[in-house]
Amino acid sequence: MNILQMQQFQIIAKHESIALAADELFISSSAVSKVLKNIETEFNCSFFDRIGRKIYLNQNGTVLLEYIDNILSNYDSMLQYFNANHTPKNSSIILCDLGENILDKSINTFSQKYPYLRVKKETVSFEKSLELLLKKKADIIFTDHLSIEKHQVEMIEQHIESTFLFKNNLFLAVPLNSKYATAKELDLNQLQS
Repeated sequence: MNILQMQQFQIIAKHESIALAADELFISSSAVSKVLKNIETEFNCSFFDRIGRKIYLNQNGTVLLEYIDNILSNYDSMLQYFNANHTPKNSSIILCDLGENILDKSINTFSQKYPYLRVKKETVSFEKSLELLLKKKADIIFTDHLSIEKHQVEMIEQHIESTFLFKNNLFLAVPLNSKYATAKELDLNQLQS
């Protein structure tokens, strides 16, 4: 049974009349009879009691009508949701990148897993990326700690969360005989030479 047949069954049940249902559906009475016969054949039972030329919804018909009403109600809700464009056909995420292609591999993996979500990369300054985020023109940004502190109040007001991905640490690999080999921490000024 398809959606059209369900809608036709609803109308037949509403009128309990093939002729009145045919008038509302703008099809012939024989076409309505054929629809009803196909539905009854599919479910292997009758949904109407026939007395002369009149039809009356029976217990099976009442049960089927309840199911159909629920299905069509959900179907209508689904159509309304998607017709109202709550979900765009091709959603996209705007990402403000650092410009160093650091995220390309991660974006590629994400795109393979979620092909219906397009990731659009913008290469902008730290300050510009925050501006785009606050104006809701970017979804994810990478910026510096100073820019975040500068706009902390606005971010809290807009319920924007931040996390630190990188720390200001530099890891240095040196030969065992280097004077820096035993150091736990170095000031970058020590490495100028």
